[in-house]
Amino acid sequence: MTSTNGDEEYTPEIPKSLPKKIKITNNNRELSVQLDLVLRNGAFHQYIGGDDQTNSKPIDVKTISANGLKVINDVEDTLVKKENFKNFLRKTKFIEFSPSLNCNVIIYNTYMMSLYKYKQIYKYLPKSNEQYTYFEKMLSALEFLHNNGYIHGFLNLTSYNISLINTEKKIVGNILISDLDLLTRSKKDKSFDKLGKNNGGLKAIYEKRLQRSYNNTPFCALKQYTGDKISMKNDIESWYYLCIFLMEDIPDWERIIENEDKMFVMKQSMRQPTYSTYNRTCIRFTEILQLLDKMNNETLDYKLIKKKIIVATKRFEENESKLKNDSLSDASDFVKLANISRTRKKSFIQESLELLQKEIEKDELKNKNDLPNGKNETEKKENEKRGKDNEKKGKETKTIKKSNTQIEVTGSMVREPIELEKTTYNQKVTSENDTTTKKKNIRSVEYLAEMNKKVASTNNETKSVFQEKKSPEISNFISSVKKKFKTLYKKTPAK
Repeated sequence: MTSTNGDEEYTPEIPKSLPKKIKITNNNRELSVQLDLVLRNGAFHQYIGGDDQTNSKPIDVKTISANGLKVINDVEDTLVKKENFKNFLRKTKFIEFSPSLNCNVIIYNTYMMSLYKYKQIYKYLPKSNEQYTYFEKMLSALEFLHNNGYIHGFLNLTSYNISLINTEKKIVGNILISDLDLLTRSKKDKSFDKLGKNNGGLKAIYEKRLQRSYNNTPFCALKQYTGDKISMKNDIESWYYLCIFLMEDIPDWERIIENEDKMFVMKQSMRQPTYSTYNRTCIRFTEILQLLDKMNNETLDYKLIKKKIIVATKRFEENESKLKNDSLSDASDFVKLANISRTRKKSFIQESLELLQKEIEKDELKNKNDLPNGKNETEKKENEKRGKDNEKKGKETKTIKKSNTQIEVTGSMVREPIELEKTTYNQKVTSENDTTTKKKNIRSVEYLAEMNKKVASTNNETKSVFQEKKSPEISNFISSVKKKFKTLYKKTPAK
């Protein structure tokens, strides 16, 4: 059927208020639709989860364009007889037109979850070497398509459908490519020229698709931003970005992947061994992108890429701190530099946070000391504690106001002069062992005078630095920044 808006590639959007039942023209089949299983309203296709009323089994309904209907029939006619077809591609149950949705739909006889839905629910794949096995399956499905003359061109998180074996541990079973209606035939495939004789309309669809500019901001290849067309090599690059987004816990990822500028910069940065955003991805796996850049579309080496995946599986470490013990005897310069960068990154972050915490503590201490009466709260508490101890021991204390003042220097902070209390003690020394206690407690005028002399030189230099008062605007800004980083530090787990 021709699209309602005249564009054969257009897929109508599913209405927000879905009917409770979708009527299918094939044998007047009716499907009950579960609204919470609508996976995504995207530019290419949309999925709806439902139940087949004839047997009450769960199914998937997927909308496709008019051209998509022709393409998926061609793909299945060509590939369904191939060995291992079911291991890589999701086969349709039947394709029909739905008057309820006013478009063509594909019916799948089982419910599977898209990677998009998985990412929404679980945030990322479990951190284990099993995840690299999933990535190898995803790559093998692409290789199957490429070896049979097809290019995907628009790989995204809804391209792959998965079945979950264990929802609690997030363990994935089958991983299949489902959006076969988006595929394109490669001109280098021998069967491409034969299409003109048998089905000229289908050949025209493929030729037009090969010339399309990218419309896949999140996961298109880097060169596609500058006009590069779809290709098998670009398919593999898109696969790599999908793997990273599944592996990493990226905050606000749904907004980030739709931002063209951010994605472009991110994809450029991923090519550097010092890229700092990798937190859960094995270093050996990140080398794949560099190797792919050196390949051309004629000599794609799937075996080499899979070899790197296997190495990543073997080198996987649950504890990132074990990176130092990873044998780098067979590693490239890229891996060695990445290893050094990641090891230093961890210690640097911890050191920075510790320095920040010390500065915050100093700031808090200064605020406590800057009391309205000019009293030092810490000194006050110490004097009170000493007074209580003296009362218990039956000591007589005599308090005399000291005429002069002292300035106490702590680190890089200067405390304004405060009045101190001079305390003399009429204490009897009963034995030689009490001498140490006596030295700790006595704070005579002589002792204070001596201490003031020792800090005088340091005090004069340091005080001059802090004589200028900060403007209210700067003080408020610094306080807000420190408060924010203090919260960040407290939430960071100790390492």
